[in-house]
Amino acid sequence: MILQFNVGDQLGAWVFDHFLVFSEPALLACHHVDDPTLKATLEVWEDKGLARTRLNRRITALQSFDHHAIPRLIEHGDDDGRLFIAMRPFSGDSLSDRMMGGSFGWSEGCAWLYRVAQALQHIHSMGWVHRGVNPQAIYVGDGDEAWLLGMASALRVDEVPNSEIPSGNISYVAPEVLADQGHDPIKADVYSFGCVAYELLRGEPAFPAAAWAENADRDRMMVDWKTRAAALDPGPQHPDWLRSLVRNCAHPDAAKRLPDVDAIVNWLEGSLGSWQIAESAPSQTPGILLPRQQLPPLHVQPAMWDPEDFAEAVAARAAEMQEPENRDDVFYAVSVAMGMAAGL
Repeated sequence: MILQFNVGDQLGAWVFDHFLVFSEPALLACHHVDDPTLKATLEVWEDKGLARTRLNRRITALQSFDHHAIPRLIEHGDDDGRLFIAMRPFSGDSLSDRMMGGSFGWSEGCAWLYRVAQALQHIHSMGWVHRGVNPQAIYVGDGDEAWLLGMASALRVDEVPNSEIPSGNISYVAPEVLADQGHDPIKADVYSFGCVAYELLRGEPAFPAAAWAENADRDRMMVDWKTRAAALDPGPQHPDWLRSLVRNCAHPDAAKRLPDVDAIVNWLEGSLGSWQIAESAPSQTPGILLPRQQLPPLHVQPAMWDPEDFAEAVAARAAEMQEPENRDDVFYAVSVAMGMAAGL
């Protein structure tokens, strides 16, 4: 459902400027009625069904977190049957919309995934789980900006019931949750992150819920599909380390999954040199790996280089490569060599 607003309409003390997201819950860019320079992003939905329960969950969750990739709560309210929360302003598209709007390189995707993983790491460190990580809960802006929203199902770890399936798209819910089994909610968030990472890199969801109409057996069929499916692999056009990360996040067997989001953050940070360098280098077909022995020699004399000068020289060398499919391995070699040059 799309909520109707006109420019100048007021919600509480906030005046509507323009839409960021139309579908419910809508995201609106607003300013304060008493101070036009005071901006906010409002999340708005109708007061019906479980909306107020989910509002309270959002409020409690957002009040508990303090992280740059999680919008900070300003206030909340009820305006004539329209519930809203006002957050520190941010601008961007939902990851779902961004993926429909065109392609982007795997390195740009890694930058967004890293921000989301950091936000999820913070949530877990505060004793909470998100329980609703999916492309519609993630917003991305310019460069590496990304924010994690969608706190309607967020709960403290010790409050998570075994029998409740989180609201939202079951495509991203771990099979053990759908199977109504006792589960580790931290690992369930890891699974959801893995499904998002796969879709971001592959350009299509791993388990589209639209494969079946709404019916009583849908959850059971989804569990069967997820548990029987091969390991999720975004494809050989991506680096081996990134393909392995996705497989280890979205493994259908929770015992074989990465233990927590700390492991995801460490994995991405361990490969930082690869995707950060790749992000700034020109490439039309990024990510195809060649055997290491096919790399052209890169002559390095670590003691003679300042690390920053060395990074610039290496980036220039990579940009000179005429074959785009070689670049990913060049970046791998470069990241190792840079560590040597810096004495790491």
